[in-house]
Formats: sequence, C-alpha cells, structure tokens
Amino acid sequence: MNYSLGNMLGGAGALNPDKLALNLQFATDKTLTARRGPTPVFTRASTATHVGPTGLIGHAENLAIYSEQFNFYTESGNIVYEGSNLATAPNGTLTADRIRFTGGTTGSLLRSSTGAFAGSKVITLWVKHVPTSDVVGAAFRLKFGDAVSSDFTATTQWQRFEFVTTDNASSFLGIVAPSTGSTQTFDIWGIQYQRGTFSTEYLPTTTAAVYGARFDHDPITLACRGLLIEETRTNTGLQSEAFDTSTWDLGAGRNLTVAANNITSPFGTATADKLTVGATTTIYQVVQATPTLTSGTTYTVSGFFKANEVTRIAIYATTTATLPVSAIFELTGSGTVVQTSFGTASIQRFGNGWYRCIITGTAGASIPTSIRISPVTGTSTTYTGNSIDSFYAWGYQFEIGAFVTSYIPTTTASVVRSADLCTITGANFTSFYNQSEGTFYAESRPSTVNGTTTAFGLSNGTSNERWLNRFTQNEQVTITSAGTESALDALNPVAGTLYKVATAGKINDFAMSINGLAVVTDTSQPMPVVDRAGIGSALAVAGGGSVTIASIRYYKKRLANVKLQTLTA
Repeated sequence: MNYSLGNMLGGAGALNPDKLALNLQFATDKTLTARRGPTPVFTRASTATHVGPTGLIGHAENLAIYSEQFNFYTESGNIVYEGSNLATAPNGTLTADRIRFTGGTTGSLLRSSTGAFAGSKVITLWVKHVPTSDVVGAAFRLKFGDAVSSDFTATTQWQRFEFVTTDNASSFLGIVAPSTGSTQTFDIWGIQYQRGTFSTEYLPTTTAAVYGARFDHDPITLACRGLLIEETRTNTGLQSEAFDTSTWDLGAGRNLTVAANNITSPFGTATADKLTVGATTTIYQVVQATPTLTSGTTYTVSGFFKANEVTRIAIYATTTATLPVSAIFELTGSGTVVQTSFGTASIQRFGNGWYRCIITGTAGASIPTSIRISPVTGTSTTYTGNSIDSFYAWGYQFEIGAFVTSYIPTTTASVVRSADLCTITGANFTSFYNQSEGTFYAESRPSTVNGTTTAFGLSNGTSNERWLNRFTQNEQVTITSAGTESALDALNPVAGTLYKVATAGKINDFAMSINGLAVVTDTSQPMPVVDRAGIGSALAVAGGGSVTIASIRYYKKRLANVKLQTLTA
C-alpha cells in the first residue's frame, strides 16, 4: 500500500478518499467522543432519565463533587492521603491521586455529595493497585451513607468499580479500608454518584453536579438507539410514584386499595404500587387534579402500568370537554390501545411486563380538571369487585406538549427537565467544515414530526444561513442562503422511524437521498455561510422536538449522487 503524503491527504488511492472529517457513532460507541474530528460539547442544566443498557430507567449525572480532587475529601482512621496528581489517570492525564491504608479497618476518605436521594443509586470509582515493599493486600471497599460494599480487589491496571445501594442515611461517599485491615496503596480517580441501578459514562465534576448526555436504549431489545436530545418539559403530575398519597385521592375519590412500594418498577427498585379493587361492583379509580389548563394548548398524560389479575386499564379526564383524553389499554403481549374515545393514544412496551400508556389531547377550556386511572373489564370501567384483582402503577406524567418525553420523577412539586444542547463551534467547527462543498449523513429517529425536530443543523446562528436535516411533512432537508430557502423532500416522515439521510452540496448543486430512495436535487441554491453545528438542534441553541441520533458523519467534499443512495440504503 502507498502511504505517501499525497495519498494520505486525500488524492487518488488515498486512505480517506471521501475526505471524512467528522465521525460520531453515538449508538455504537455510547459516547460523545468522535472517532474522527472534534468531540461536540454537551450541556443540560438539570438531571434527566433515559432507558439504559439493561432496559431499566436511570439518570445520566454525577452528583459527586470534586470527582478528581480527593484533597477535598476528609481522611479518617488508618489512611494517609499521599497527594494529588501523582499518577496518570485512565484518560491519560496526570490527575490521579494516591492513598495508603496503614492497617486496620477504620480508614476512610469521604465527603458529602449533592443530595441524598431515596431509592437506588450507583457509586463508581476508578482504582489501581500500587505495589510497594510492605503491601500485603490489594483490597478496598466503597461507601455511601451507612452502606459499605464487600471487598473489591484491585490490580495494577485501572479498573472502574461499581457499588449499588439504596441507603439514604446521608450523602457521604468515598473509599474505605477493606474488611481484612491490610496495608496497601492505591491510585484513585473519577468518583461518580448517580441515581439508578446502572452506571453511565464518567462525568468529571468540580464544585457542582454535572448532568450528562443520554444514550437511550430500546427497552425490549436493549439495542442502543443513540444520543437522546429533548426539548425542555415540566411534569406537573405530582407524587408520580406514590399513588397512596392524598394527591391521588381528590375529593375522596380513590377507592382502590394501594400497597406502596410493592414490586420492582421500571427503575429497577421496589417503588411501584399495587392497586387492588374492593368487594363491590363499581368504577374503581385513583384520581389527581390537573393544574389550570390553557384552552388550545395540547397536553400529554402518561404512566407505567403492569398487569396482575387486571389486564386492562383506562386513563381519562373527568371532564373530557375540558381535556379530551380517554383511552383503554391492554397490558399483555406487545401492548394494545383497545379503545380511544377522546385524544390520541399509544402504548410502549418495557421489560418485566411493564407498559407506558400515553394519551394526548388539546384543552377546550382554561380551567382545571382531573385525571382518573381505572381497571377495566372489556371496554367498561365498571368493575366487578372481589377484593383480589389488582394491577401495578408507577411513573405518572402530565406535561404540555403533543408527544411524550422521558420520564420526570416528582414528589410534592412539579419538576422541570431542562433542554439538551449539543454543539460544535469556533475552532472545532472550522477544523472539520469545508465552506465550498461537503456532504453530511445523519442516522436518527424522531420522536415527533413537528417541523422543529432536527437531527443535524449547520448555521450561522440565524435562519438566514443554514443547512438542516429536520423532520416535517414535505421537507427533510432545508438549505437557506441569504434568506432564500430551498427544501428537499423524498417522503413523509413518521415518528419513531429510523431515517438515514445523506445530503451533498456545493453552489447550485445540492442532492439528498433518504433510506436509499431516489436522489432529490436542487440546482439553483447557493452554499449557506455557516460557522456552527447543532446536533439535535437547528441553530445550535436549545430548540423544540425530540430525536435520538445514532450517528453523524461529515465529508469535506460533495459526494456523488449514487454514493448518497449507497450510504443511506
């Protein structure tokens, strides 16, 4: 093979003949780190949930502050903190600290984290054993609150150790001496604390918690779908996991017996409630008031349910003239919407027999109403009671919007999930982008087709200069130059469908193929002048919509039309 400089720069027979300059494989790699080109910058101002690799719901966050600065932690007992930045960390930087247990079982290095949350949590820490002449072991333990792990054994190679606990005594966490009480030395780095039963990609912190990118998974096949980008939403449904509270007894209307924290929820912890009918034939229900609605505004109601003896449930508004939502759901097999009387309903299957039931409607009046959840026989909410039949409930959500978004837990107050923002700007952008010609490829799955959901956007920060792959009817790619817009259209997108879109362009020569379909062209559009990339956003600012992005590639040349079809087939 010819490795001459000319070939390596992209000439005939080159190693990179298509001039691939950006390669982001979110679904495969489950990281923001680019295989080629700059790694995008991600921010979100709040925590958020997603479906993890086990099919359970968890948080992408690090609530452990000073995750690489253990000089801010407190030594106690038989331990010596030997210093900071003494060893090369797993990421190749000189940022790992060193500790030494001096015998006994009381040694600890701990500090308080951001909040002590109820339920399951995961503590992870990178540890490497450092052999010395007086070392008699390589064991240690992790601690959160009053909970202490069993002994872990480190090697002379970096390993990430994980401890799952439900302890809520306090938020103190860190490393403690092993149960054997032996003398040993370790390099440590990158402690992380997050809610859930599984760990996610390490997120470095200093003085505050950090909320990270979410790599969402199919809850049944467990395949990674890619980077989840969502608009901001608020769950105004209260006590989302506590159907035994007075919030769910509006007007003394609750006549289902609720056994709290009865079985394992989609979060992986025993936080789902059991709802059991009484002895009489009646309409059984739990009921919660909505906030004051706004006429003309669309709302989406959702919850997670699991069958027991009861296999069908209904979600409906007390006054459907105020909020037209009413549907019956079958909680077996793949899950079925049995009947929709008002609104638009859907159902999503999760693992372990759970289903997320969803219904959307547009308010007809600016007043409150209430949402009721009832067991169903056939298509009737009148149920023949026997004091035995039951079903399970967890994760109620009431949000403004025409589509459901990731679950937002609540207790006594509404909770906001901030918007995701992922961008490439400044010198990082100019390092991969070619203003005169280029091709971008995006593989993504829109959660909604609303005209704002975008997989990949190049722009100058305004709508006058942009090149977008977004999802709307009659338009999958938009090119705008000096305010003049051209739209390329090959099909009508459907929410939840995976689309592979490749668009090539240079002055008066644009082309697009989607899912291997015939190429659509435009021969009169100038190249837009752009200086930033938004991943999941049109103008590199937080926007509307929701999309899961499996991969993005950018080539610094206008690829041939036939190549566009090949890429997307």
